[in-house]
Amino acid sequence: MHDDFLQTTGSAFLAHRLKRLSDHLVAEIGRVIERLGLEVPPTAGSTLLLLSQEQRLGIVEIAERLRVTHPFIVRLAARLEQLGLVAIQADKEDLRRKWVSLTEAGSKEAVRLKELNAALERVFGEIGRETGADLLGAIDLYEAALAAAPLAGRIERQLSSGDDQ
Repeated sequence: MHDDFLQTTGSAFLAHRLKRLSDHLVAEIGRVIERLGLEVPPTAGSTLLLLSQEQRLGIVEIAERLRVTHPFIVRLAARLEQLGLVAIQADKEDLRRKWVSLTEAGSKEAVRLKELNAALERVFGEIGRETGADLLGAIDLYEAALAAAPLAGRIERQLSSGDDQ
């Protein structure tokens, strides 16, 4: 087996490494979801839980609350509707707006998903103790730092300063 090239590149490919880790976690959680007999796609769990909490939301509100793109939620809601987990209805006052709410099956799925999430919370806590890494805390700090000073501006400053550090 070849060495992991990305491990040799330092922080320059941090986004690639995070995406790779994310894809790995989603795939593993997907296998668990399948074994448990749940219908929800692994990338839709947060949407289902948000709807479980809020009862009914518009597509735009879901995207904003989860900080994902509108087109992603449009596709995801359509998939969840196909699976019978959500109902999508047009707003009678604004036909551009679509309301999304859980079906009875979606509500049952959300209850089981909450149980799975409790187990995931314990597992990720265990991994954190094993590694000594507070990954979630670090992500929170990175997101806050990048909100305060976006990456593009930081990179441009580095490139214009001529620093090799």
